[in-house]
Amino acid sequence: MTEKEKKARQARQQALSAHLAATDATPDPESLSRSYGLEITEVRRLIKLRNS
Repeated sequence: MTEKEKKARQARQQALSAHLAATDATPDPESLSRSYGLEITEVRRLIKLRNS
């Protein structure tokens, strides 16, 4: 993975984290994975971190 790809992935993770922080709705990992272009396992990890 190139440095540019790493930065892009990190930006998507940050955007997802901001989305999770701004909503009270129950997150749908599959939908968020498609929307943010992240692996579903990554999305689940971020949701778990947010809920802890």
